[in-house]
Amino acid sequence: MNGSSLISGTHDYRLVALSVAIAIFASYAALDLAGRVAASRGRTRLAWLLGGAPAMGSGIWAMHYTGMLAYRLSIPVYYHLPTVALSLMAAVLASLAGLYAVSCERVTPLRVAVGSLLMGSGIATMHYTGMGAMRLAAMHHYDRGLWILSVVLAIVISFAGLLFISYFRSEDHGWMLKLATAVVMGLAIPVTHYTGMAAVRFMPTGIAPDLSWSVDISAVASTTILIVTFVMLGVVVITALADRRFSAQRSILDSAEVFINAVPSILIGLDHDSRITRWNTTAAGAFGLSGAEVVGKRLADCGVRWLQPGMPDEIRSWCSERNSRRCDQIPFEMNGETRLLGLTITSVHMVADHLTQLLVIGSDVTERRALEVQLLQAQKLESIGQLAAGIAHEINTPTQYIGDNVEFLKSAFQDLKSVLAKYGLLSAGSQSNSVSGERAQEVSAAAEQVDVAYLLEEIPKAIEQTLEGVRGVATLVGAMKEFSHPGAKEKTLLDLNHAIESTITVARNEWKYVAEVETDYDSSLPMVSCLPGEFNQVILNLIVNAAHAIAEVEGKGGAKKGKIKVQTQNYQEWAEIRIQDTGSGIPAKVRARIFDPFFTTKEIGRGTGQGLAIARAVVVDKHGGSIHFETEEGKGTTFIIRLPHDGKTLTAKAASA
Repeated sequence: MNGSSLISGTHDYRLVALSVAIAIFASYAALDLAGRVAASRGRTRLAWLLGGAPAMGSGIWAMHYTGMLAYRLSIPVYYHLPTVALSLMAAVLASLAGLYAVSCERVTPLRVAVGSLLMGSGIATMHYTGMGAMRLAAMHHYDRGLWILSVVLAIVISFAGLLFISYFRSEDHGWMLKLATAVVMGLAIPVTHYTGMAAVRFMPTGIAPDLSWSVDISAVASTTILIVTFVMLGVVVITALADRRFSAQRSILDSAEVFINAVPSILIGLDHDSRITRWNTTAAGAFGLSGAEVVGKRLADCGVRWLQPGMPDEIRSWCSERNSRRCDQIPFEMNGETRLLGLTITSVHMVADHLTQLLVIGSDVTERRALEVQLLQAQKLESIGQLAAGIAHEINTPTQYIGDNVEFLKSAFQDLKSVLAKYGLLSAGSQSNSVSGERAQEVSAAAEQVDVAYLLEEIPKAIEQTLEGVRGVATLVGAMKEFSHPGAKEKTLLDLNHAIESTITVARNEWKYVAEVETDYDSSLPMVSCLPGEFNQVILNLIVNAAHAIAEVEGKGGAKKGKIKVQTQNYQEWAEIRIQDTGSGIPAKVRARIFDPFFTTKEIGRGTGQGLAIARAVVVDKHGGSIHFETEEGKGTTFIIRLPHDGKTLTAKAASA
């Protein structure tokens, strides 16, 4: 080849720089694309592949043609459009092969090697097909060494690029490192093109080229191609960024859903019309209804078999309140069995929607309720066991004088029987007119011997004392029976004054040696809806605690006794019970803990720390009431219990009034 006949060419370095910029932008888009393709599955992954490959291929193709336009020859150059389209197709297929290789679930060295071979070959095909699209009055020849080098470089650079892309597909790396990598790739990719351009030689032929389907790419056309390319790549980058953010939000929502479904409590979301918006897995298991079956339906009509009358009205009342509330032991039917629910209803303000929704949190408390009943009964039996010696003494005292009086009556009856026998003989003699003075003297002697006058005076007293003792025993036994009865499962109307009096009787042996009990019952106090057995346990715990507190100050059996005052009073919304003692008071350092389970200030063996914890659970959790205390060290303590008349939970204002 005669060098003097070659057509000389020059490079427009502005377009060279532009081609490098396009390569960098395309590389950044490729890194973004790989992350989205790898993170997607199914149709979404296919959409990213089919949409990303043309965008990435267009970027590589635009870099190639910008590089070709940067090479200026001294003769006119036209481009054959079908061949140009083939070069673009080669770039798109090369990009598709590369993206597919690094988007598989498992990227292996073999996949990268095969992908780089296909991608590099495709880029080389794009380049030389694009060169073949040139129409000019000259022939072009290639330096074989540089031609082979350009193909090898295309494969090697593709291999390095795919390694970079596979590294960034996890999307755990910052944008700065991604940008730096894109710059390195963008500088490397044009090397293939410019090596290929260095391999070409143009020799004039003097023959006009066939210009059918050929055009002269003007500056306007070049600008249009570049704008379209940048827009396509920009759309890819922006779409990937938006998809990444949506995926992150979706991941957060999915994680939140996993956490919500992992919560072992029932979680139900309700809108202002009591329609279900959320229904977690625990709720589905508890009610036997899936979320798909109930979402959008009203809670009262969603398929749950509520057994409580007026449940729709109850649920509507939740929606009308803004304060949290607790609903215990709501019955429903599941698989033919009656179950119990414990629910807490809380209003939640949704900032995004400017709406207030309800969050219903709860659990199936059937087994827990059964255990609570057993625990409470065990506590009652434990209390009776602790009081057993005193109760035995209380029963033994009247029993002893009942027995003594019965023995006296037995002896008196025998004496009177002998006197009555004498009177019988005297009566028989009087009827036959044969009464002798001797017979009358026998009767008189018998009467004097048994002291009839004394017996006639003492026998009524003995009978009255015996009846009094029997009444005392009956009262104590009745109080014990009333106290220790397991009680009803449902709330019933209870005479609080009578219940308190019975409990005071049961606990008599605990307080009679250390204190006097004073009662002040409000006769206007109406019947209150509550659980009788559990209420009795609360009163017993407080009276026994009061007696122990007084014993710490006065000492058991001391000359001076303290005082326990039990008072009831009726208010408009609640019934109030006050139990006041003149004991030692509660130290300031332990006041915040006295209702904690197993906390006690008593010596080992005297207290389990369960009494006040049970009292609070019964009064607050089961009766919707309140229990608090007023205390002064060295002077005593007053416990104040308030129970609502209507069985509903007291308002915070009423509880603290």
